[in-house]
Amino acid sequence: PPARPSGPVHPTRMTRTLLLGLALLALPRALPAQSVTGIRNLTFGTVIPGVPTTVLQNDAVRSGQFRIAGVFVRNVTIGFTLPTVMNGPLGATMPITFLNNSAGFTTVFQGNTPFNPNTPYNETVWFNATITLGGRVNPTPTQRSGTYTANIVMTVIFL
Repeated sequence: PPARPSGPVHPTRMTRTLLLGLALLALPRALPAQSVTGIRNLTFGTVIPGVPTTVLQNDAVRSGQFRIAGVFVRNVTIGFTLPTVMNGPLGATMPITFLNNSAGFTTVFQGNTPFNPNTPYNETVWFNATITLGGRVNPTPTQRSGTYTANIVMTVIFL
């Protein structure tokens, strides 16, 4: 076999090896399928004209609920497109608002954390997360009776 030179390893050769090793560790890995699903609509039930009605984000029956699934420890930004009115019969509208604590974030490792749905919210999802949403309607004293609806859109950006 050929003789190997004795002495220290050349620093340039060592640096190249370390950089290559770091580059291999930094390559992106395949991620599992991720999903965001609407589970339950936000509902106010029977609203009395002239009487504001609030649904808390942790209401187990009336709050809206979304589910983020298939995530293994991932940072996300959650944003909402929220209506300012709900549309009802014959062109009637009813104001709806969302307060600073109208949304909530829960994972298996973190209890419910309220947040403001009016601004983007950054958090870490551990496997799965549940997002809840409450709100407040303010019917006028002469509010027309009937069913009122509006669309709420939640956007999740995986970072």
